[in-house]
Amino acid sequence: MFPGFVNAYRDKNNHVHLYFFPGIDEHGNNIYNNIDMAEYVSSYTITNNNDNSIDICFYNDKIIRLNVKLIRNVDSKEEFIKLNV
Repeated sequence: MFPGFVNAYRDKNNHVHLYFFPGIDEHGNNIYNNIDMAEYVSSYTITNNNDNSIDICFYNDKIIRLNVKLIRNVDSKEEFIKLNV
């Protein structure tokens, strides 16, 4: 088991990145399915990595805080977990 996590950082061009790793449960399945990007109006690109992690690059360099909604399936229902990064 490896827990999922979200991290934010700035690159050398001052763009904010949101790095999401879904985590792996004891059966080898993802703990979190995705991030809900429905509320983001700023321009961004998403890079999907081979380990199921996601790197989201926002082009608005004025961002100081991100509200993140993680999506997880629990008993065939979607559960949302809100975080401030």
